[in-house]
Parts: sequence; C-alpha cells; structure tokens
Amino acid sequence: MSIFMQAMRIIGEDERGFLLRDGCSLLPPLPGISEEGKATKLFACPNLPGEEIYGPPACCFTLDLEKERLLDARDTENVFPAGETVLSADPESTERLAERYDAVYPEFFALSFSEDLERQAREKLRGNVALFEKMVGELLPFYEALMPEFFSWLDRSGIREWNYPGNLSEE
Repeated sequence: MSIFMQAMRIIGEDERGFLLRDGCSLLPPLPGISEEGKATKLFACPNLPGEEIYGPPACCFTLDLEKERLLDARDTENVFPAGETVLSADPESTERLAERYDAVYPEFFALSFSEDLERQAREKLRGNVALFEKMVGELLPFYEALMPEFFSWLDRSGIREWNYPGNLSEE
C-alpha cells in the first residue's frame, strides 16, 4: 500500500481527520519529529480552481506509519500571509515522481535524523532529497517554514548543500 493510501486511511479513521477538508490534497510526506519521536509529516493544501493548483498548506498531519496512528493534526492556515501566491504542478510529472518517492520513502525515513552517516547513506539521502525537492517544486518554502527541524538537520549533516534547483536534472 502506498504511503499516500496508508496516510489517507489513518487520517480518515481518526476524528481529527476532519482537517482533511473536502477540496484538499495531501502533499508528499517528510520525516519529522513529534513528542513521541520520529514521525511522518504530511500537509494538506486546498485545491483552487484550475488544474493542479494549490494554495498554502491548510493543515499538518503527524503520523506514526508503523503503528498506523495519527499523532497530531494542526491547522496551519494562519502561518502564511493572506493572499499567498498559489502554486501549480504538472500532474503527469508529479505522478511519476511520487511513485519513485513512495518506493524510497521507507529508507529515507529510516536514515533521517541520523547524526553519524556513512558516505553511502549520505549519498542515498542526497538523492532522496533531490527527488523530494523536484517533486514539490515551488511548495518547498512551505515545507521549510513548517518543518525547520528537518531542514536544519539536512544542513547540519551536509546533505542539502548538494541540492539546489539548478542541480536537479530530469531522469
């Protein structure tokens, strides 16, 4: 079962799932930190009129995928200024990238927040981060604003310095 399908099921079975409002799409997950330790974080963005056009994230879900539990659900609409620019994505490209990301996410999650990474693990993480950044495109600043602990770890670990928009080539 894909991460997105598993997340939808977990969120839908919890009373806080109401935050996944009609007309919202789940964005790709990232490893994050919760009060209970490492967890998966996903954001829901409202779908605006037009094809694959999103507004800023409306809510953040923190999941324990292993135990299949929703740990936290928070409204994030007040985090970003009103009238924030909407963002779009190419649905075909996003779908292909999402399939690849879904395949590598378990390893990405397992390696995330490790302090002593060997060269091979660091290279794998760089590839995973590059895939993630390419997939979310213009949504990246929202992730950075809502998940500073993850991006701070990337920077401290020397993983992110390799990933900048000009360095992401189509495979």
